[in-house]
Amino acid sequence: MTLSVDHKQRYPVPVALPCHLCPEPTPALPELAVALQPAIGPERTVWLCRFCQETRPGRDRPQVGGADWSWRSLNRGATALRTDFAAGQWVPLPEEHRFAEALNRCRWTESAVRDLLYRAGPVLRTGRLVPLLQDTLTVVLAHVADDDVSLRELRRLIDTLTPDSATPSPS
Repeated sequence: MTLSVDHKQRYPVPVALPCHLCPEPTPALPELAVALQPAIGPERTVWLCRFCQETRPGRDRPQVGGADWSWRSLNRGATALRTDFAAGQWVPLPEEHRFAEALNRCRWTESAVRDLLYRAGPVLRTGRLVPLLQDTLTVVLAHVADDDVSLRELRRLIDTLTPDSATPSPS
């Protein structure tokens, strides 16, 4: 909690700090302050909610980095796709199912996923899965291992799309 000034009454009122990474007004915790260095302007302190602090790729660093923004976009997109798939609002193309199976079978390293995305055909690029992964997954994989907790939502989406495939154990 922090104090803000009510400009009509001119007295301080308690206000919950929003998480800087979450799109929703999730209350952040003041003890989870990190530094943000924007492209333009001075460095400033921002706050994160417990979920973002514990699962972001840069959780071992005291500042928000590019992988954290890509992770947040990847998480939101994977959650939305999984929800739409479960509700029947998104029916993946057969090529997207095959791509998800190929992604499930390959080792999740930056170079392997980049190669898989590079070989994706034009039909896959018009779907929803490959555009979600195109600019986000390789950035996140450049900073974390393939079994990292920050990839949990994407793993759940891929497992949902490939129920018959066995998930390889990360090694």
